[in-house]
Amino acid sequence: MIGDDMKFLRYLPSIFIALVMVVPTLCVLSFAIGVDGEIWARLWQTRVPTLLANSLWLVLTVTIGALFLGTVLAFLVERTDLPIKNIIKPLLIAPLITPCYIIAICYINFFGMKGLGEKLFNSWGCNINFPNIYGFWGATAMLTLGTYPYVFTIVSASLSKMDARFSEAARCMGIGRVERFFRISIPLLIPAFTAGSILVALYVLSDFGVVSLLRHPTFVGTIYEQMSGRYDYSSAASLSTILIGFTLLLFIGQETLGKRRRYASLKNKSFTAKVVPLGLWKTPAIIFIVLVILMGLIIPVGVLLYWFIKSFTVSASLQIWATPMKELWRSGMNSLGLSAFVATVTVILALPLSYWSVRKPNSISGKCFSWMAQSGIALPGVLTALGLSLVFSRIAPRLSFSITALFFAFLIHFFAQGFQMTQAGLKQISEKLEESARVLGYSKIKTFWFVTRPLLTPALLVAWIFVFLSSMRELPASLLLRPAGFDPLTVKVWIAASEGFYEQAAAPALLIILLSLPLVIIMSKYSNRYEGN
Repeated sequence: MIGDDMKFLRYLPSIFIALVMVVPTLCVLSFAIGVDGEIWARLWQTRVPTLLANSLWLVLTVTIGALFLGTVLAFLVERTDLPIKNIIKPLLIAPLITPCYIIAICYINFFGMKGLGEKLFNSWGCNINFPNIYGFWGATAMLTLGTYPYVFTIVSASLSKMDARFSEAARCMGIGRVERFFRISIPLLIPAFTAGSILVALYVLSDFGVVSLLRHPTFVGTIYEQMSGRYDYSSAASLSTILIGFTLLLFIGQETLGKRRRYASLKNKSFTAKVVPLGLWKTPAIIFIVLVILMGLIIPVGVLLYWFIKSFTVSASLQIWATPMKELWRSGMNSLGLSAFVATVTVILALPLSYWSVRKPNSISGKCFSWMAQSGIALPGVLTALGLSLVFSRIAPRLSFSITALFFAFLIHFFAQGFQMTQAGLKQISEKLEESARVLGYSKIKTFWFVTRPLLTPALLVAWIFVFLSSMRELPASLLLRPAGFDPLTVKVWIAASEGFYEQAAAPALLIILLSLPLVIIMSKYSNRYEGN
């Protein structure tokens, strides 16, 4: 009995974390349970089939596109003789620092009728009709450009840490390069593939800005419409339950893939794989990478810079939308401090739950609590915010619209990102290394600090940066829960851009990029230090 009590106490922090994270989801589900049956029938007859098809196709297409793009780029950067990798890698990660809805706004302005692209080519004497970027394919392209860095970063880190002795042993046994790739490399990268795919799929499911701007109806866009335009919270809650069901299916699929086989290196250090010479493919590879950087980074940032410069020449009547420099930096510090705190707490809280799910893969309770903890990503940011405001209004009314409420909204909504990356890092660390340290007399704390922590540090760093960047970009929760006088940069961007004053939105948008860019450089350089280790 005492032993069972001690085991329960060991998992008590993880259970508490999961219960806190699932609060907004439970609020939405409890509200949806009380919805009249006629509302459910009306939704299934009118809206749900179309929204279901649109959302599923968008998630599937973007996930496949991001997985392919991120994996190919990671292989070119980590395993080939591509030049200037130290410059290319940060540039490929950099789209993470630009909110996807800002990328969409920039592309609409660039490719739209009489937009910047048309003016640019007309100045060169070229008359070009750009394709229509609205609809399914436009939303797919924008979301793929904004989410492929998730896959690229995770797969790149896995490739840099992969032990080349597996492939070398297979080569000595006469196995060809293609067969080694499918039998050795692909299985070792399955944790990275699944983690990256889950993050991309969850992001697409909860995206509102891109699908709204490009006029592609999905569940999230319709939920916002029901809440903000019609104030129909019953329909919004009912549609949200379908999103929660999607998320549960994604987690079940991830668990099914993850439990089939587990691959890890038993060595603390690994040998670096041989560089693959590109030969005649080097020029096409460089052109491909330049096009990705051009579309994902240079065009959006170039449009923002154009708007920023143009903002100094707008008429005096529009200056009311411009943000004074002192207020702009105060908003920047608000976003920076809150995002850093959320990222730190997320990584700390993700550790015990990740250990439980990875080291006890057959534990049904561990799976359930890990799914519960990640359920916040299934809700749109506005529903997470409303669920928290409802909870705080009952237990602490003064906190309903406060920095505390904003912190919990970010923490719950982005906890899945930190958990997925920490879990993927732990899956590549063999449990036998920890068992060997325990046999040598190390306590659990010393084993973690001297054995697990050094191997897990790259994954923890990437998790921290991803959660930080996501918090810097979050808009709906900031709009709803921010207290008076606490405006993050995303709010400044949206206030101006929603009224069509893009020139005045450029300064806060560029400040988001400026504050986030050093972290991308640090992440790239830090991961390079671990190549071959």
